[in-house]
Amino acid sequence: MGFIDMAKQIEQEGIQHYHRLAEETPYREMAGIFEYLAREEQRHYDIFDAWQKKHKAPEIERTDIAQRAKKVFERLTKDIDSLGVAAIDQDDAYYKALTLEKNSVSVYTEMLAKTQSPEQEKQLHFIIGQEESHMRLVQSLMEFQRHPHEWLENAEWHHFDEY
Repeated sequence: MGFIDMAKQIEQEGIQHYHRLAEETPYREMAGIFEYLAREEQRHYDIFDAWQKKHKAPEIERTDIAQRAKKVFERLTKDIDSLGVAAIDQDDAYYKALTLEKNSVSVYTEMLAKTQSPEQEKQLHFIIGQEESHMRLVQSLMEFQRHPHEWLENAEWHHFDEY
């Protein structure tokens, strides 16, 4: 399997996994994060698909993931307080999401070393940056589920770069 096929497969897995997480979570705000991540993965898929078809890849818009995440975590903390709900327990699902994100960074870094197109190189750098932000977001979700109040108080939002 070539790199582009592998990249498309990784993105497709991510899309499906994030949609499934969005459907399964009882928290509207959390579902919003997962739908956002699914849309990001779809945009990556569309880029790789365009490359494979020798079309011009669509532009990727920069997003402010830090502000979105911070607001969602604040609302989740309030919901947990008002509903008396224990920590959100989806460790296996988050671990799979983290594994998918790490795998994508690894594959795209390998692709980057082999690309000869300056435009593809630029887009791969951008996609890798987004995937790294996704990794940090998933890691934050995992930490948040364990200790929601402490996490929000000690969160460092600067580790979410805008991509």
